Amino acid sequence: MLVIGSAVVLLTAALWVAHEDAEKNNTQAPSARDPRIIRIQRPERNDLVLQRESGTWGITAPCTLAVNQQRLSPLLEALNTPAASYPASDVDIESAGLTSPLATLILDDESIAVGGIDLSGERRYLQPGDRVELAPEWILSLVDGGLSAFASSDVFADVVTEVFIEQRRVVVDPWLDLSSGQTVEWPLSDTLPVNSTEFMAVVTLASGTTHKVQVTSNSEWQALVLDDGGCARLLPAATLPTDTARDN
Repeated sequence: MLVIGSAVVLLTAALWVAHEDAEKNNTQAPSARDPRIIRIQRPERNDLVLQRESGTWGITAPCTLAVNQQRLSPLLEALNTPAASYPASDVDIESAGLTSPLATLILDDESIAVGGIDLSGERRYLQPGDRVELAPEWILSLVDGGLSAFASSDVFADVVTEVFIEQRRVVVDPWLDLSSGQTVEWPLSDTLPVNSTEFMAVVTLASGTTHKVQVTSNSEWQALVLDDGGCARLLPAATLPTDTARDN
């Protein structure tokens, strides 16, 4: 089964240049970060872009999706409440894993490199500009999760009221309350399983919105690609029937 997992990166403990005056090192906290755009960059992967409009966050690249606010809120909180903040000149940047960051977060115009873990194993080095901060270790797992980490699990934004396949109205029940735990860029970089089949559906929601949905099915999973494409929501195999039984 296709599994998109977060990369777990284990680094050797980074060397930390300690100050005699710890209180002085921690006096400079970051300015409040309240970005409108967050760009997540990871090596050898396409950028993931989240944007806030009228107080609501959405994914705008590589496709358009609603955001799971419960995943985004901890990230913003962690970036605004570092455990410590030090001048970058006082840190062994290479040993902290910041010369070749594992990920980079761009909050509006502020670039934040994500590096290795500290001696405790519980905190991770971040470098915004000429400062180095300590954030929770899990921040890398979250941003490395990409689309699956930040996309809302709801496949459709409203209740499905009508589905047409090959210009025939079909039973709507299997299309209700669809939830996906995995969202991937589409088309896949890997070759599809040899038994894959495809069909197109036109789905109407209670709001009146209509979506063209490409459904790719095989013995391992089903993938739903809405409208402009770019991403697919993965479902367990046979979640949706592949026949076109009429809704009588």
